[in-house]
Amino acid sequence: MKSRLLDIMAAQYLPKGDITESGRWFYTATQSRNITIGCGAKVELLIFDSDRCEADCDEESEATIDIRLEGGAELKLVHVITHDSVTLLNIDLRGDAQCRVTEVMLGASTLKVTSSLMGSNAHFDLNGLFVLVGEQRGSVEVDVNHLHAETTSRTLFKGVASGVARGKFSGMILVEPDAQRILAEQTSRNIVLNEAQILTEPQLEIYADDVKCSHG
Repeated sequence: MKSRLLDIMAAQYLPKGDITESGRWFYTATQSRNITIGCGAKVELLIFDSDRCEADCDEESEATIDIRLEGGAELKLVHVITHDSVTLLNIDLRGDAQCRVTEVMLGASTLKVTSSLMGSNAHFDLNGLFVLVGEQRGSVEVDVNHLHAETTSRTLFKGVASGVARGKFSGMILVEPDAQRILAEQTSRNIVLNEAQILTEPQLEIYADDVKCSHG
């Protein structure tokens, strides 16, 4: 634990523009961002989703985070949301790119994650957790698009709700006709307490025949 804390403290604030060198970065998601990770770069990124509204703001704020991984790039992303917001996270992966995402959503927020695997040997891995209490409402949507042959993905999202909270998880795995020899897994697990409810909607849309896909 101590070494990981030191790793985070050693991270640099994310600059604007492309990331072409390996390293650890962080930033607070107060606005939309476009991030490109160059070929072969190995990057660890922490995004802390702080409040984007002023104190008198009554509406949810919205931000779009677009991330593009060039060929052979590797990204380990931790994204933490602690306030009411709408966040769109879009991740495109070129050939041989590897992306591992950890999502933590604490509060009444809306999160949509879209990953597009656009080159052979690209891999996308998502582990997530959302927690809702009291009368909070929150939703998570994950779309994984296999657009190229020989790509893999794995999604595991867990939800916890208590009181009279209402949560929703919807997930889609799309496999295009040319995306043969792919492996895709999607899993949702939830715990509800009191009168809370969590709705789960897993979906598969497959147009190729040499695939292994599962959801549950």
